[in-house]
Amino acid sequence: MKFTQQWTARRYEPDGALFPAFPAAVPGNLQYDWAQANGLTDLQYGTNVRQLEATETWHWMYDTVLDFAAGPGESVWFAAEGIDYQYEILLDGAAVAAGEGMFTPVEIDLTGRAQPGSRLSVHIFPHPNRGGEYSDYRQAADQCCKPPVTYGWDW
Repeated sequence: MKFTQQWTARRYEPDGALFPAFPAAVPGNLQYDWAQANGLTDLQYGTNVRQLEATETWHWMYDTVLDFAAGPGESVWFAAEGIDYQYEILLDGAAVAAGEGMFTPVEIDLTGRAQPGSRLSVHIFPHPNRGGEYSDYRQAADQCCKPPVTYGWDW
């Protein structure tokens, strides 16, 4: 069975603080959705994309309430073609998967665990960086397999 969900996204802090939710396209680009929700436009013009630099260090959460009707013998799966970079997936607050890697495909069998009305959340953690002081934001990329383009490098 394949079904489409309505998603929201939001920034959150590890201490539990939540920021306002906004509509999110899944599949999609979380930073683009955040920019649209916050009135940032024309990110491809000049250096406007720098308005998104801080978002690289934030924790993010995609969230949806499952809306489906599985028939007899049908399975219920969550599938993502690529999650970037480190993530944890929760069903009704309980972790069901976690992983790390660039644009990692994920498939999770939720049959028997997910019910209509269950809450599915995907937590996205900041890209790893070495922290501390450095002269160029790209130098932070030396702590993982992420390419420098992820850390502000403009082709």
